[in-house]
Amino acid sequence: MQAILTIYLRSDRTQITIIQQTTKGFELSYIKSIPEYVDSDGDVFMFLKKIELLRREIIVHYDKIRICFPTENIFVHQFPAVKSSNQDGLKQLLELEIRQAYPQHSLEDYHSIVLPLTPKLDGSEMMIALMIEKEQLIVANQISEIFDLRCENVYISHFAAHGALLYNYPEQTENTIIVIGIQNRFADISVLKKGVLAYYGIVPYNFKDEVGKIFDKEIEKLLSEYIPFADSAFIFGPGLTSEILSLISEILPLPIQRLNPFRMMTTKLSSSDREYCTKAAHLFPPSVGTSLPEIQSEDMIKL
Repeated sequence: MQAILTIYLRSDRTQITIIQQTTKGFELSYIKSIPEYVDSDGDVFMFLKKIELLRREIIVHYDKIRICFPTENIFVHQFPAVKSSNQDGLKQLLELEIRQAYPQHSLEDYHSIVLPLTPKLDGSEMMIALMIEKEQLIVANQISEIFDLRCENVYISHFAAHGALLYNYPEQTENTIIVIGIQNRFADISVLKKGVLAYYGIVPYNFKDEVGKIFDKEIEKLLSEYIPFADSAFIFGPGLTSEILSLISEILPLPIQRLNPFRMMTTKLSSSDREYCTKAAHLFPPSVGTSLPEIQSEDMIKL
């Protein structure tokens, strides 16, 4: 059974977990959060020195390493669906979008993952492209080399959280679920329909008292264009507070609960670590999801 080391490169700190696959499911064997992070100016020397020190502290076994990037560090583009076999057409579409958004860049500067969405209510079909600058992948490889491993895969935070949700809440597998990731100045909102991505969007906000009105409009759009109803909603993220949870709960026409990525996991960690997991559960869905198999991996087109 394999143990996966995950490094989640948040924009304000770094989270590390090791999750072991056992005959009874998945076991959390290591968890840590450090204040160091990759600076926006790209200077990673001091960060990598800290990761080197961290490697020496870890005595738990691991076999593979995966890196998770925050959604604010990637470029997201949605467009009318094209045949998945037409990769040349996909590349041309994405090249045009990149040139319009960032004239100094080309598609060759990005590692792109394309996913189909479930049809909208009017029957139209869309795709979503998640594009990571290859310079960020260099950082992922530098981190992996410190652990004497090759980076097996890179994940995107909000989409990794989908895997954590479906593993820890198996009763939701056939449901339509709204997933909300609250960051400090924006929120990721997605919809899973029987485990398949139906919608993804980013909602910016500046002040907490704006959240209610903004989410009201977003939910109205979801229910008029993308899904006729939702069965449940889950929320997580570093910007999540009891006040924001209350505001969104008043708007959503269905129950909402904090996503607990450790709900179905076992652990032999100390009581203090388990207490930390309880208090910080809303921060770790991306970390846990990065340890799990990608959902819709068979539908992914990687360019």
